[in-house]
Amino acid sequence: MAEALAIIGLVSAIVQFVDFSAKVIIRLHEFKEKAGELPKVFQDVVNRLPLLTHILESIRTQIDTDEISEKTQQALLPVIKDCYQQIELLNNVLIRVAPSAGDSSWGRGKKAISSLHEDGKVQQIVAALGEDIQLLTLHQVTTSTKKASRGTTAIFMVPFERDKKFVGRRSTLEEIDSRFATQRRVAIAGLGGVGKSQIAIEYCYQFQLKDPQALVFWIYGDAARFTQAYRKIITKLHIPGWDDPKTDTLQLVCDWLSDESHGHWLLALDNADDTAAFFTEKSEQSSKEADASKPLSRYLPSSQKGRILITTRDRRVGERLANRESPILIFPMTSSEAEALLRSKTLPNVWSDKAAAELLEELAYLPLAITQAAAFISENGVSMSEYVSILRLSDKDMQDLLSEDLEDPRRDQTENCVMRTWKISFDQILKEKPRAAEILSLMAVLDRSGVPLTLIRKENDTEISLKTALGTLQAFSLIKSERDNAMLFSMHRIVQLTTKKWLELRGELSHWQEDALRVLSNVYPAVTFEQWPTCATLTPHVELVLSHKPSSNEGLLQRAKLLQNASVFDFNMGNSQEAYVKGMEGFAIHQRLLDKDDPVLLQDYNHLGVWYNQQGEYQKSKEALQLAVSGFEKALGSDHEDTLQSLENLALTEMALGEYQIARGLLEQVSNSVARKSEANQLNVLLAAKYQADITFSSGDLHVAEAKYRSLISRFEESVGSDNPYTLDCVRRLGLGPHHPFTMESAMEMARVLVGISDYPAAEKLFRRALETATYQPGKEDWRAAGSIGQLACILNRKAYHKKAEQLGRQALTASERLFGMDDLHTIFLVEHLADYVDKQGAPRYEDAERLWRRALAGFEEVRGQDCKMAKRCRARLRKVLDLQNKHDEALSLVDDPQEATLPERLKGAEDEVEPLDPETVAAEVVEGCTISISNHQLDT
Repeated sequence: MAEALAIIGLVSAIVQFVDFSAKVIIRLHEFKEKAGELPKVFQDVVNRLPLLTHILESIRTQIDTDEISEKTQQALLPVIKDCYQQIELLNNVLIRVAPSAGDSSWGRGKKAISSLHEDGKVQQIVAALGEDIQLLTLHQVTTSTKKASRGTTAIFMVPFERDKKFVGRRSTLEEIDSRFATQRRVAIAGLGGVGKSQIAIEYCYQFQLKDPQALVFWIYGDAARFTQAYRKIITKLHIPGWDDPKTDTLQLVCDWLSDESHGHWLLALDNADDTAAFFTEKSEQSSKEADASKPLSRYLPSSQKGRILITTRDRRVGERLANRESPILIFPMTSSEAEALLRSKTLPNVWSDKAAAELLEELAYLPLAITQAAAFISENGVSMSEYVSILRLSDKDMQDLLSEDLEDPRRDQTENCVMRTWKISFDQILKEKPRAAEILSLMAVLDRSGVPLTLIRKENDTEISLKTALGTLQAFSLIKSERDNAMLFSMHRIVQLTTKKWLELRGELSHWQEDALRVLSNVYPAVTFEQWPTCATLTPHVELVLSHKPSSNEGLLQRAKLLQNASVFDFNMGNSQEAYVKGMEGFAIHQRLLDKDDPVLLQDYNHLGVWYNQQGEYQKSKEALQLAVSGFEKALGSDHEDTLQSLENLALTEMALGEYQIARGLLEQVSNSVARKSEANQLNVLLAAKYQADITFSSGDLHVAEAKYRSLISRFEESVGSDNPYTLDCVRRLGLGPHHPFTMESAMEMARVLVGISDYPAAEKLFRRALETATYQPGKEDWRAAGSIGQLACILNRKAYHKKAEQLGRQALTASERLFGMDDLHTIFLVEHLADYVDKQGAPRYEDAERLWRRALAGFEEVRGQDCKMAKRCRARLRKVLDLQNKHDEALSLVDDPQEATLPERLKGAEDEVEPLDPETVAAEVVEGCTISISNHQLDT
């Protein structure tokens, strides 16, 4: 075989030597295992052969990179031939002396004796190999010295300059290095503009510094530029066949880099987002039209000496390309990293710590957005605070800023702004996962936080299709599930604005706004206590969707439906004014588009009547509810649930007007009708009984009302845990529970009865219990809580706990102001009560009491007129506290009767006019006119 070396090239000679020497080493190890030990002379061979192999592989790499001339190769060939001859001689010796499995004991002993005679031959072989190693080592040293003197550099094909101001991401760069210690491919994944490409560029430069002789290539992830980059590589490396037009460029480069003899290399694959391009098999036709006849992933080389760094927006693609290894997730910068980046891009004279912190928060610490902002600030001479103001001015301004082109030599110019970068993601998703694009489009026109799965899911969605679509958006880091509820999803403001801009460019924004209206109007539930949490979740989305007004009649009817349902929820949450505005707009749409007997329009009359009742406009309430009742009876029948509901509401209004007999008759009509039903709604029965108790209470028969309320409370509380709400013989199976508002309302009503009969300890206990229940309600402060706090404060005041009463009174007043406004009647009542609590604390608090009495007086005069009994009462108390502070002239100006001009007469008049603000007075006022009056409030309206 040695003769054959004379006619083959040096590379082939090296390859054959390496292969043959590997077999010899294996034989030597087998010798050791069978003989128990290896003679020392053979151990010397084992130690030297790996060194010789390593030197020859290095020479082969030098040949591949054209670092060794043909003349030098000719000079090296005899040395390689001698190496091979020595190994061949060694192999022959091993055949003679190495024991085999079939040898007898006598045969093994004979071979052992023979090996002693072969020691001299082996020593000659080792000496010859040592001389060859010295020659080859001398060649390597000489070559390296020449290379250093020439300043030769390896191929570095990264089309971007190194960012000398690169900041942060140290842990990510270290993680990449750590991953490459155990795997050949590493993917980094994250949102567009989060800095993936910049990290990859920096890693390429760091890799070059660590291994100056390695090859470094930059490849783009789209099919056209992937092929273009491979063409540049094949040309740069002068791979044989590079100038042949018939050459399969992609396959040739892949094969060349997969050959470990070509040394170390790094390939950066940037923006590998296109699933189809990398993993979908090509059709015959498309293969003819494109350079790649196979998926691009098949053209990625594989070598123990090579590394592939992949950047992608889609972490699922990254995982597949990285041989199912999880990608390193790249998130927006930390606050310190983002600040350092912004500092590096701006001049000191425009820096402001406060404005910088606000700017970075607005931009979500996104590197591309920060770089864009810094460029805009520099080019346009604006300050940071001015830029922040522009961002916050409107969504349109922020969209414009995010669309500003950024001239940066370190960035691919197809991705030089946030808008353009994310448009690539959106287009890719639309192409590959249309259902995911639909979800993204819908979420863009909803509130960006807390989007429930019920809004996203379509009737024809399968679990797999829905999870895949959501997974796509999460893989692109465009949406995320909320930490404490996986059924709620959210997106950052920048994502939402760029998505809306994308939809606008496609002419689809109005379509998705109307689709969001359709979805919400269908999903928004009928408002019952059990649905309050759902309604609260949907409320932010309702407010945003209603800001867009549709043009079609179908869209208007959907809007009206949503308006009315949202109005009912607002009403139950105590937002009466918002409820009225929504309800009236929906009512106007229905009046214009529906027949007068349409049940939907009749329900509007019902809602309107309840709202008028709550505002104390009882005559208007009665007229609206009478229209609803007569319409429902005609359209649906006298026993229909909607008819009965309107009758109940009308009964409440009649009661507020003092028509107790009429109210009693209406409620009895409701009770009788419910009893006649084959499947009676026991909730209505229980409510009817409550309203009967209300009538009894308002008629003044307090002891009878007490018994009725005790029974109602017991029945509501016994219903805890039931799953059958319609059982006649077991009210506790209604399933309402102690936190249901009806249970609490009964407790509050009974507490008012106990106040009426002066059983203050029992009343206080019930008010406290009602207050505990009220705080359970979802949403902001509950109107029931405000009522309980106010009435409990009054009881404490009567017991002379004036400071504790003041503390609770202020809580009730704050809640009422937030719920109903500063000028609401109930708020004014609470101001008056608080004035009384403060006044009774004596001289140190007279000045505070004076301010409160003045506010209460002004409020009552505005709402009820100067001659109402509340205004007179406040005027008298104010005169008294002024006189007690020696402000007699001011007190005199408040005198209505000239006979009271003297101080003694004024004080006497004040004593006569002042009605003690005891609990009974408070309870009566709550019934009369306050917005949280239980008897004037209907939950399921």
